[in-house]
Amino acid sequence: MRTAPVTKIIEHSVVDGPGNRAAIFLQGCNFNCAYCHNPETIDPSARPESLSVLTAEQVVERVAGAVPFIRGLTISGGECMLHAPFVYDVCSLAKQRFGAEFSCLLDSNGSLPFDLVLPVIDGVLLDVKAAGESTHEALTGAPLDPVLASVTVLARAGKLIEVRTVVTGDGEEAFRCIELVCCRIREAAGADAVGRTGYKLIRYRPKGVRKEYLRNLKVPAAPSMERAVEHARQCGFNPVTAV
Repeated sequence: MRTAPVTKIIEHSVVDGPGNRAAIFLQGCNFNCAYCHNPETIDPSARPESLSVLTAEQVVERVAGAVPFIRGLTISGGECMLHAPFVYDVCSLAKQRFGAEFSCLLDSNGSLPFDLVLPVIDGVLLDVKAAGESTHEALTGAPLDPVLASVTVLARAGKLIEVRTVVTGDGEEAFRCIELVCCRIREAAGADAVGRTGYKLIRYRPKGVRKEYLRNLKVPAAPSMERAVEHARQCGFNPVTAV
């Protein structure tokens, strides 16, 4: 019976995908993002007090009581796809128990293949953190190409629900991310697919960020956020939100 380290289960969340949803957070991430505000979830071998090693059946049972009041569940991290077989089990069991209309989403950095889980998920909320290879590696410690490959795969499968980018400083990198993702989606699935994809622009906030990274990150001014939002709308993303 497959298990995974679960750091938290929120039975009612309105920020982890559309509608009211259960959110399951798994320990371990293969990125080391400078602006991560939950760095305690990065180390896959760490065992914070809140962590429980659970089976897929136990996770689904924890969610069951909330089902009359939620639209589905979202599995996040850390990076949830480090536990792809477990993710598959949770989503397939949830759909068997609660019905095919119970939606299962993933919140992912897109660095790992989705092949195993695509048949049992309804979509992905995908983080695209930078548009340039060197910038992406400096920010995350990981290459950009696998993330862009995921944009293509998910757009073609009709399962790219939302793209998420953290806006820092003058917002120029977010501006480039929007353009890059828009081009990738158009190439993969046509211009109409952009209009079926949401874009969430997240203002960088220093709370929880490790002190060694703080001096290189700047909170964006309101005009930078507004410019990024307007550009995403002009590219055709729908809906576009800023938080």
